[in-house]
Amino acid sequence: MLNDLFSRFDFLVDRYDLNKVKTIGDCYMVTSIPSSDLEHDGCARVCRFALDLMKTVRAYNETGPQNGQIQLR
Repeated sequence: MLNDLFSRFDFLVDRYDLNKVKTIGDCYMVTSIPSSDLEHDGCARVCRFALDLMKTVRAYNETGPQNGQIQLR
């Protein structure tokens, strides 16, 4: 289950050009590199990542996972 979810999260990390710091158990840590370019603003990219992360988890839960529903915290 975690492999499936983290693979989806990894796709989003690449999409938003973020850095996956590490995964420990069921934790997933992401950072950005600060930039003065508004198009490449790290804070905005992390926020968009977080919104897509919530959509990804919702989509995962809607597929009826065998291991039950998951929640972000």
